Amino acid sequence: MNNLTVLMQPEVVLGIAGINLLIFLFLLNIYIKTVKLRRELKDLLKGNSGQNLENILLNLARDNELLKEEVTNLKKYTEELNQRLLLAIQKVGMVRFKALPDLGSELSFSVAFLDANNNGVVITSLYGREQCLVYGKPVEQGVSTYPLTEEEQKAIRKAMEEGR
Repeated sequence: MNNLTVLMQPEVVLGIAGINLLIFLFLLNIYIKTVKLRRELKDLLKGNSGQNLENILLNLARDNELLKEEVTNLKKYTEELNQRLLLAIQKVGMVRFKALPDLGSELSFSVAFLDANNNGVVITSLYGREQCLVYGKPVEQGVSTYPLTEEEQKAIRKAMEEGR
């Protein structure tokens, strides 16, 4: 019983009550900080529009995949355009000349239109006092199956040189 009477003394009871009060205040402080941290975390996980961070990240990941797909499609389209451009007119060479010596100016011309592979056409216009003749000849890899005049050959060479 001696132990019980020692515990019942007012100083011991007040000491135990003080320790309990300190523990209570410590736990209250931890609880308040936990509530505050929860509120801050909740605010952090919500974006400006009220969506939570998880939904925002999922939307961004989905958008990123769509953009990757679009970039892949654009690369394919660019490659197709590059292949088509090989067939487009890329090189032009023109030579003016006098078809007839008694005409005052160089009114006749030969012009070559070639693609990247030097395929295309050479067009010649011969100007005379009473008529004008225009004709074309196909060109494949810089040469034609038809006989070429000196001016037509110059126009083709000029187109091929300027296209380099």
